[in-house]
Amino acid sequence: MNIRTFNYHGNEVEFSVEGEDVMVNATEMGKVFGKRPYDFLKLTTTKQYIEELKSSLNEFRREESSLLNAVNEDPTHENASKKAESSLLKPIQVVKTEKGKGEDGGVTWMHSRLALKFATWLDVKFELWVFHMINTVTFGNLVEVNRDIEHKANLIIKKGQLERELIDVPKFRDYLSVIDDIRKASNKISRGQTNQLNMFQEYKNKNQ
Repeated sequence: MNIRTFNYHGNEVEFSVEGEDVMVNATEMGKVFGKRPYDFLKLTTTKQYIEELKSSLNEFRREESSLLNAVNEDPTHENASKKAESSLLKPIQVVKTEKGKGEDGGVTWMHSRLALKFATWLDVKFELWVFHMINTVTFGNLVEVNRDIEHKANLIIKKGQLERELIDVPKFRDYLSVIDDIRKASNKISRGQTNQLNMFQEYKNKNQ
């Protein structure tokens, strides 16, 4: 969780980057105007909006995950694409509560799109400020991610160059062969452990 705090007229509001999403501390948002997220969340219109938002976000994630095969992943990480796809298809938390924090005993976080709706309910000028802060957090994070992607791409290129230079060195070929044997042995051990666990679970189920 990457949390950034911004100040609105002397009041601090936290914005958290969680994977693909930005979450906003709605409890802090409400305190600026002496209101509670609960009163907003219990509205029928808010409940309807949350359901539509969940549906929309899930549809977007499905479309996004279908593009993963076009991404050039590091070949040394065979399951990278599957892991990325799995993270995209995780249930989306539009509202998240944390117990035992804050003056009122808990903190409510809202997905950025719901937080904007909440901000509109609180104050129009505040909505514009929240929108600007979400953009600041989102694009600031994208710049950092793009920088990491570029760095990784450069490392992969350098790795390829070194391999081409060393491929004719006999000891390096032996080294690559050993690395491949280690990978195969690790996969075999993993499969064996999985089979053993499955057998144990079957035996346990039969004897319950």
